[in-house]
Amino acid sequence: MKVHLFATYPMSLVIHGGQRRVKEILRSYTNSRIAASGTSIVFKPFWDQFLRRQNQSDPNISLIDISSIAMDQFMKTPLLEDVLIGKIASKSESTLRMVADDVNRHQPDAYQLEHPFLWPVVKVLIEKRMIPNLPVIYSGHNVEYQHKAECYHANFKKDDAERHLTAVYELETELLRESSLTLAVSDEDRSNYEQHAKAEVVLARNGATVPGVTEKVIKRCVEKYSLSGKPFALAVSSNHPPNIAGMKKILSDNCGYVPPGCRILLVGGCGRPIEESLQKPPFIGLNEKKVTALGFLPDHELDALRVLASLQLLMITGGGGTNVKTADALVSGSPIIATTTAMRGYEQYITNHNVTVCDDPKLFRDEIRCKLEEQRLRDRPTYNWKIMEDRRSLTWENTLVPAADAIRRLAA
Repeated sequence: MKVHLFATYPMSLVIHGGQRRVKEILRSYTNSRIAASGTSIVFKPFWDQFLRRQNQSDPNISLIDISSIAMDQFMKTPLLEDVLIGKIASKSESTLRMVADDVNRHQPDAYQLEHPFLWPVVKVLIEKRMIPNLPVIYSGHNVEYQHKAECYHANFKKDDAERHLTAVYELETELLRESSLTLAVSDEDRSNYEQHAKAEVVLARNGATVPGVTEKVIKRCVEKYSLSGKPFALAVSSNHPPNIAGMKKILSDNCGYVPPGCRILLVGGCGRPIEESLQKPPFIGLNEKKVTALGFLPDHELDALRVLASLQLLMITGGGGTNVKTADALVSGSPIIATTTAMRGYEQYITNHNVTVCDDPKLFRDEIRCKLEEQRLRDRPTYNWKIMEDRRSLTWENTLVPAADAIRRLAA
């Protein structure tokens, strides 16, 4: 069985949770003897800095840049990038030829779309007989029209927001009707998909990567980020608008609730927008001492910070699907403060002794203060799997098994 994936972001990178999921899907398929290849259609200027930095490549994954034909529309209509990529690429003969050449080179048995946005491209290619008419797998990461509702209503006029949401709804529901298999990340998403899908909908949850850290990496991170004897809270997030909105709401513009000698460390794309939101008088100097943005870190350093953290913060207040960072935090064993939304799909862990769920921003900040005052940097240089034995099912190697099994059934 050969599956060809489509995405609107580089599949060779791991910058946000969607890319992590795709990377783990590719790994899972390979381990299950399902050959996987892929085509990413992207607006490359968004990704250049990361592509240069990570310098990762996979001969089975191609990247097609449409910036030369999409620049004007991208500049005029921010927040619609993923929708525009599919729309623009489906009307570009040169792009369609490149995609078709790439697909046919791999001779797949099925197509898998990560998110629905490249369905116009695949649909046109099939209609034009540029690629074979093969089974389509929809790999959903969210119920997209629900996921985008808050962001669209916050940034567009009401009528425009509704028009854009209707277009996303129609795109996703059409793909669900045409798919031979749909993958969902949560029970809630699966129930929604089943209202429109004509074929099987399989639950393949987001998972976690087991921290693979050594004493050497732990020691290096403690020195590099000045962590010795200093409790810190860790927040890992992309710059996705719903994530940033939740973090701003909870952290507030005055971080004086962070105890003396303690810090909140921000990792990922969230760092810059959160730092900018904290640059407001009269709290600028105070906030700079309390909150530090570390940017994008290699996996081994992030693993070390998760193990060392006195506390992990999951501050999502909107959006859809499930949060990959929640699974990572749960498996790491650190105490967690999370919103109800951040725990979506992981409700069975809400009552765990080291998980605190809080939706009121002020009470959330109170919990940060209290727990950092109680915590001291834990000397845990190696990962103790026995502590988290009850969460073995959260690892990617387990959560994606249903997806591979379903694809084998599709091929039978």
